[in-house]
Amino acid sequence: PETSIPETSTPETSTPVQEETDIGLEAAKNAALADAGVSAADATFTEQKRDREDGVLVYDIDFYTATMKYEYEIDASTGAVRERKSEKRNNQTQTGANDIGLEAAKNAALADAGVKELLVIAQDITRYGTDLNGEHQLASLLRELCRLDFHWVRLHYLYPDEITEELIDTIAEEPKIVKYLDIPIQHCNDGILKAMNRRDTKAELLDLLTKLRARIPGLVLRTSLITGLPGEGEAELEELCVFLRETKIERAGVFPFSPEEGTRAAQMDHVDMEEARRRAELVVDVQSDIIDAYNESVLGTEREVLCEGFDSQAQMHFGRSYAESPDIDGRIWFDADREVEPGTFVTVRLTGVMDGELTGELAEE
Repeated sequence: PETSIPETSTPETSTPVQEETDIGLEAAKNAALADAGVSAADATFTEQKRDREDGVLVYDIDFYTATMKYEYEIDASTGAVRERKSEKRNNQTQTGANDIGLEAAKNAALADAGVKELLVIAQDITRYGTDLNGEHQLASLLRELCRLDFHWVRLHYLYPDEITEELIDTIAEEPKIVKYLDIPIQHCNDGILKAMNRRDTKAELLDLLTKLRARIPGLVLRTSLITGLPGEGEAELEELCVFLRETKIERAGVFPFSPEEGTRAAQMDHVDMEEARRRAELVVDVQSDIIDAYNESVLGTEREVLCEGFDSQAQMHFGRSYAESPDIDGRIWFDADREVEPGTFVTVRLTGVMDGELTGELAEE
């Protein structure tokens, strides 16, 4: 009889697969800083994680200090420096370009995260870049920012004497830059402006505002005003009110003068706080007439509105157009026959005014 020998098999053995480690972004930045001998407090960064063509995962860490620019490639698994480059920041024109590129790169993360509106804000953004080489570079920065995936780019605050022809052209030509400018003038009287060390005059302010409206169609202006300043009497107050009526600045924050102890202004003759508040109320009344007239002038038109939510009490959606900056200018309220998600841009037909704010209805799209 045939017999069969049972087959035997060698048990399979498996080699444990070692999971790929990742040191993380902070460790990669620290490795680059340590190699360069630079403190994190002295560096401004832009970074990204990527796969090289040879399959190695790396962190690209670029940073600069007041005098140097560094570019590092850090192995994501080991923290080893694979490539390094550094150069002195002695070419001022090139430095400006680098800084603009780094500033845009830092904001790219916001755009990638779905941020719809970018506010470019500083005490005086018009002076951007002048500390590097004496040249105004805001227009160049704005063009770079407009290449990112933002829907709106909004500007606060632009000092009137630093607004260049190039900047005006950029604002007018770039569709992502909302046609809304916040230009703090404080006052219009020449004597008061001089006492405040402002470099502009009333005539120059009038010329600038006229030029801006002519070259930027649909422009909405916001400003800041102070009443009760040293040197302001009834005539200067009336001059300010006439200036507002003439320029029709749509939005204004009006504040009574509040002297800071120890400042030169505090030592100068000025009205008391009660009188400064009374004058502020008078200017607010003038401003209210201007915004009421503006609201009436836009009824029947359609606006692109960024929906920010739904008010269950009012049973209306609310949002903002280019003409309303967040938190300071109020809202546009609108009816809709469907749900509108916050963060969505919709077209609203403006039909009325409610407590100083525009109302409307969702237009067919």
